[in-house]
Amino acid sequence: MRTIILLVAFTIFSTNVCISQFYSPFPETPFTGEFSDKRVLADTVLVSTREYETDGKEIVSPTIKTVIKHNENGLTDTISILGGVIYAEIRNYSSTGQVISILEGGFAGHSDVFFDYTPDGRISKIESEDMETRRYDYDKNIIIRNENRARPDTLFIEYTENGYIVSEKNNKTSYIFDDDNRLIQAGNTYYEYSDDGYTMTDSKTKIVYQLNEDGFLTKQTNYKYVENKWLIQAVFDYEYKLKSDILSSVVIQEASDIEIYGLQDALLIKSSKNRSVKIYSINGKLSYSGIVSSYKKVPMAKGIYIVQINNKSYKRIVK
Repeated sequence: MRTIILLVAFTIFSTNVCISQFYSPFPETPFTGEFSDKRVLADTVLVSTREYETDGKEIVSPTIKTVIKHNENGLTDTISILGGVIYAEIRNYSSTGQVISILEGGFAGHSDVFFDYTPDGRISKIESEDMETRRYDYDKNIIIRNENRARPDTLFIEYTENGYIVSEKNNKTSYIFDDDNRLIQAGNTYYEYSDDGYTMTDSKTKIVYQLNEDGFLTKQTNYKYVENKWLIQAVFDYEYKLKSDILSSVVIQEASDIEIYGLQDALLIKSSKNRSVKIYSINGKLSYSGIVSSYKKVPMAKGIYIVQINNKSYKRIVK
C-alpha cells in the first residue's frame, strides 16, 4: 500500500493560507491508511503576506500571529490566530500520537472533526457535521462518503504498477508515485520535488512550498497562469518562535512489539523480531536501510524522519 500523508486542512483566506499547512504541507491522497500530523513545537508562528496585482504591484498585508500552547501531558494543542478572533482550534491526541479530534471555535462555518482508527493504527473514519464524512475499508479497497445520508457515495480503489486509480461513478482519478514512493500526479495535478520542498501545478495555478530542515513550511509562493505565462499572486513567509519541547518527555507507545524513539542525533529502534527497516528524510530521501533485530541506534541529523517497517510508516523527530 502506498503511504503518503493524508492532509485535512481548512482554508481561512482566499489566498490559500491554511492553519494546518505548517502542520502537514504535503500532497493529499485519499487512500493511505494514516493521518500523519506534524506537530509544531513552537509557541508562535508568524505569517507575513505579500500579494501582487496583475501589473506586478506589491500589496503588503499585516503579519498574522498564530499562538500554539501545548498542555502539560503533551496530548493537547490549543491553536489561535489573533487571540481566537479570526480562528481557534484545539487538537487532541492519543497516547500513541494519533490525532483524535480537532475542535473548532471562533471561526464560523466549521465544526468539530473526529478521527477513528483500526486496531493496527490505520485511520478508519473521518467525521464532521459540515465536512464530508469518510469511512475507509481496506479489505474491500473502498471509501464510503457520507454514509449517514440517503445516498452515500462509494469510491473504488484499483492498484496499478505505480500507484492506484480512484473510481467514482463515471469519474476516474489516477494517483502516480515515483520510485521514492512520493506522489507525482493526482489527476490533473502534478508534483515536483526539490531538496527543500516541492511544487504543485495544475492548468491554472502553481504553488511552490519551501520547508526547513525539520520539515515545516517556511515559504509558500502562489502563481496563476495568465496569457501564457505564470504571474506571481502571493508570497507567505513563515517564522517559528520555538520554546522548550515539552513533547520530548512524552513516550509514544506503538500498538505492537515495535518501539521507535527520537533521540539526540539518533533514532532508536526496538523490535522483538528481525525486521527490514528503511528510514527516509521528510523530503523522501533514503537515509538508512537495513535489518534490525533486538534494538539498533541509527545516527541521524536533527530533523523529521519517516521510518518504514513492514509496510507501515512511523514519524519521529531527531533533536
